[in-house]
Order: sequence, then structure tokens, then C-alpha cells
Amino acid sequence: DNSEVGGSSSEEFIAKTSVSDIEIGHIFKLDDIYSKKLDARFQDKDNQLKFFQMGCYGIGLTRLFQVIADQQRDSNGFNFAQSISLFDITIICDRKNRDNLNTILNENSEQRIFVDDRDISIAKKIKDLDLLGIRNKRIILNNLGGIKNDKRTNDKRNKASGI
Repeated sequence: DNSEVGGSSSEEFIAKTSVSDIEIGHIFKLDDIYSKKLDARFQDKDNQLKFFQMGCYGIGLTRLFQVIADQQRDSNGFNFAQSISLFDITIICDRKNRDNLNTILNENSEQRIFVDDRDISIAKKIKDLDLLGIRNKRIILNNLGGIKNDKRTNDKRNKASGI
């Protein structure tokens, strides 16, 4: 690295992906360049005033997300861990089958919930949500006899009825 930020050296932190290596973090040693400009000093144990030795670091959040997305995907799309998933639960319903929706929303008020009531097929909704990495889906359909759960784990689906 050519240390153009103003420091004497730098250190990169690289993550390996299936495509290439991506720099996700960087540390620059700035020495005393900026502490001299700011006249920022400290008194050492010998009562001598000295300029601070400074450094800075950065983590590329978008780059970090790119690495996570590369490592947590399967044949259906992203398969994010629950801790970084956009939503805890997605409720899939159509506009005419919203009877159970308020009950589910009230029972899960502490969770991040996405309601998908687009006017497209249930299969298309599930496919779209899989691509986004949303693992837990609750499907409300009167013709299925109420509420069905669809939970994605790794490259498989676990289906269970009930809440």
C-alpha cells in the first residue's frame, strides 16, 4: 500500500470468497502527523510532553456484507443466519385472506416482520423471499386450512403446520 492517507504504513484485512479475495478492513498508522497539526500532546512518566502517535481503522460494511452473502447462499438464493436476516418472520397472505394477520402480528410484536401481500402467486412470493435470504415464512391461506410454516435451513426446507 502506498499510504496516501498520510501515514507511514497500513495493514489490510482480507476475506476469501468463492470468486476473489476482498479487502474488508484497513488500519493506517498516522504517526504524529495530525497530533502535531492539532498540538495534541500528552505528558509521559518523565514529565516530558510528547505528541500522540495516531492511527485509524475502517471496516467496509458493504464489502463485509458481500463476503457474508457469498458464504451464506445456496441454490435457492441467500440463506442468512437469523442474526443478520432482514426480517425474523415473513407473513405471506393475499389481500382477501387477512383474517389471521392481526393475530399473528400481535403475537409477534417484538420481532421484525415483513408482510408480503403482493398480488402474485404464493410460489413466486416464496421464491422471491428465498432469494432475499428470509428463512421463516408463515403462510396464511384459507384453502390450506389456516396457517402453515415454511422454514428454510441450509439447502432444504422444513415444513410444519401450526404456529
